[in-house]
Amino acid sequence: TVPSLKAAIGAAKAFTRAHDELSTRRDMSNIKHVETLDYLGSYLTNLTKDGKNRGSHPSYDPKNQEFTKIAPKKVYSVYFCVEVDGTLHGIPLETAVKQFYEKAAREGFILPVGLGLNCNNPELTHETLGKLSPESLAYFIGIHPNATHERNPRLYGMMAGRHTIPKRQFIEQVSRTVNEFGLTIFGGCCATNHYTLRDLTRVLK
Repeated sequence: TVPSLKAAIGAAKAFTRAHDELSTRRDMSNIKHVETLDYLGSYLTNLTKDGKNRGSHPSYDPKNQEFTKIAPKKVYSVYFCVEVDGTLHGIPLETAVKQFYEKAAREGFILPVGLGLNCNNPELTHETLGKLSPESLAYFIGIHPNATHERNPRLYGMMAGRHTIPKRQFIEQVSRTVNEFGLTIFGGCCATNHYTLRDLTRVLK
């Protein structure tokens, strides 16, 4: 989740660099490798099974002196948290989406599988998606709103229980947005829990 166009471009750049094949045959000291949760998870799993991998590098093969090639089929998504006016630091989301994909294509970055909105309240989330053109909206695949009345993300740190909305209201608003805009990924952020998501899933299954 990113709060700006610049951060979104940075995420795409970092993901692309992490998926380049890295070799240590020439100079190990200058190699910087970005781990993925997938490899780290496999490493920890093997470690707990036999304890033989302790101290080794999760993705480094000492026999062949090279890092594991990261499969390019792995995907990622970029989620935005917009300002109270639905922009990204003053840049309309419509403009930001266009510039993001233009920049990514120009630089040869691996493109995200889609975009989303995260940690804005349900009302602002719906309004923001509703302002997008069909072309830009087509990139959006998911939302994870928070369950509050607060529209300004800069005030989230001061939120308290009185700012939350009832679970039923949250589910009604989120399900409406998911259905109206044809989204495939949905969930919740602040002020939601597993009960919220369980009931949301039952409505949208």
